[in-house]
Amino acid sequence: MELREQVRAWLDAHEEEMVRDIGRLVRYRSVSRPGTEDAPYGPECAAALAEMLDMGREYGFETHNAENRCGSVTWENGGKTIGLWAHLDVVPEAEGWLYPPYSCTRKGDFLIGRGVGDNKGPAVGGLYAMRCIRDLGLPFRSSIRQVAGCDEEKGMSDVEYYVSRYPVPDFSLVTDSGFPVCYGEKGILEAELWSPPLEGVREWSGGTASNIVPDACTLLLDGGEAPASLPEGISAAAEEGGLRLCARGFARHTAAPEGGVNAIGRLCGFLEKSGLLPEKNRETVSFLKEVCGCFYGETLGIACADEPSGRLTCVGSLLRMEQNRAVLTLNIRYPVTLKGGALLEKLRQTAGAYGFETVLLQDSAPNYFNPDSPLVEALCEVYREATGSDAQAYVMGGGTYARKIPNAVAYGPGMAADFSPLGLPPGHGEGHSPDEALHLPTLKKAVEIYVLALLRLDRLLNE
Repeated sequence: MELREQVRAWLDAHEEEMVRDIGRLVRYRSVSRPGTEDAPYGPECAAALAEMLDMGREYGFETHNAENRCGSVTWENGGKTIGLWAHLDVVPEAEGWLYPPYSCTRKGDFLIGRGVGDNKGPAVGGLYAMRCIRDLGLPFRSSIRQVAGCDEEKGMSDVEYYVSRYPVPDFSLVTDSGFPVCYGEKGILEAELWSPPLEGVREWSGGTASNIVPDACTLLLDGGEAPASLPEGISAAAEEGGLRLCARGFARHTAAPEGGVNAIGRLCGFLEKSGLLPEKNRETVSFLKEVCGCFYGETLGIACADEPSGRLTCVGSLLRMEQNRAVLTLNIRYPVTLKGGALLEKLRQTAGAYGFETVLLQDSAPNYFNPDSPLVEALCEVYREATGSDAQAYVMGGGTYARKIPNAVAYGPGMAADFSPLGLPPGHGEGHSPDEALHLPTLKKAVEIYVLALLRLDRLLNE
């Protein structure tokens, strides 16, 4: 039997087992948050990591828990070590789910649940690629170490910790992107814009995480009456001595915000015209509307692009009230040829002209791996041979562990899939959206590619 047929037959025989194992991880609400010394990202993250390591032991691999920040599953063969990296933390579920977010629901060829695609399903896929090579007795001289972390969505302190204390594989694949090979990642700059003091605002909040286009925003005003008619996506309700306004949008990942609708910008657009706020606050609200009403930084004077990575993206993703000021978090993905310091200075100048103070939260520099490397070329070849595609290696706006690991690229498992059979509403089904979905045949195809890629890397690294 030809190699690919052997791999496919093995995956078909283990499909139900794979679905069960994905479900074992999805049941944990593993949203990274400040925890304790024993569970630095919270008990649910620690529990999901323990479950992943239990799987590794059940399938006969060596495991190691790196202080509940990361964990590793290793198939030790000597020779060079190839890394597979995934994360077990997820973004919050937000509102509007049609299916239970922390249960892995199967609908035909689809799985639905928070983390099925980002990134628990791919974590299980990497483990199954290891199992497949070993179970089929395929020639393999390298060791494989799968590392799963628990803080990818909140800043990757998990992998920074791991890399600073434990041996790193000779070459690593991060299973948290699209195919064929992501050899570069835009810089990620997060900053807060603090508005001038506001009058008449009791509460104001929007968004659930820095890397999600906010799909909800709510505002509580002193006094005021609900307008007779309200635009699409806006609702209003009287409360004792006040008026509560709510806006709905469409969530998207901030790395690819196209198609999203920013609920903060939508609410600010309504406020600007409503007359419900004092006149002195109008410029502040208008500025927030413009910042949150586009995705490319035009209002802030930071719009730019380069040939490898395309356009800068900028999303006003979180809003809160503090010290009677609106505080907006910006999530900016900037081109690989740009310096974060210059970007921040321009941001401060523009926001300052409107009375806003800029506070830097983090600046994660771009990642770049030589696209002419034989390893990158080999990974692209494997993908093209397996799919018939002529897709090329690329740079993306998303941030993966590859930016924190020496000698690493992001490699799948994302491929185009048709989610229309699920009949989900607009804004549902994507990785950071309600009813996050995974096409199981696509994941199985990705695991097949991983098996073939690991075999190719094994030959190259041990020549």
